[in-house]
Amino acid sequence: MKRKRVWRYYCEYCGRGFARANDAENHELKCTLNPYRICNMCKHLGDDPQPMDELILILTSHGNNWETAMNALRNATNNCPVCILAAIRQSGIQKNNTDIDLHFDFKAELANFWREYNYDRENRIGMHL
Repeated sequence: MKRKRVWRYYCEYCGRGFARANDAENHELKCTLNPYRICNMCKHLGDDPQPMDELILILTSHGNNWETAMNALRNATNNCPVCILAAIRQSGIQKNNTDIDLHFDFKAELANFWREYNYDRENRIGMHL
C-alpha cells in the first residue's frame, strides 16, 4: 500500500479549495468576497472599479427600494456584473434576509454584458474598415 500526503489550499474569503497554491492565490485576488479584490472585467474594459465599501453603501442605503438600489449600483459599476455580484455578496443582504429579491441573475447578466460588448466592438471595427 502506498500513502501520499496531499496539500489543499483554501481561499481565505470564500473557502473554495484548490490543489495548487498558485491557483488559490490567483483566485483570492479576484474573489467576489475579497473587499480589496481586483476586477479583471473592469481591467479588461479600462475602467477603474469603485471601492467595495462605496458599492455596498450604495446598495444598502436605499432602504427597501431594491430596484432603485440596483439601478444606482449598475450606474456606479458601469454595469459590471462581477462588481455587482461582489457588492451583493459582501453586503450580506440576501444572506440575512432570504425574502429580498434583487432580480439579479449573474449568468444571464454576464452573457448579456458580453453580447453587448461584442456587438459594440464589431460596430466600432466595422466603422474603421
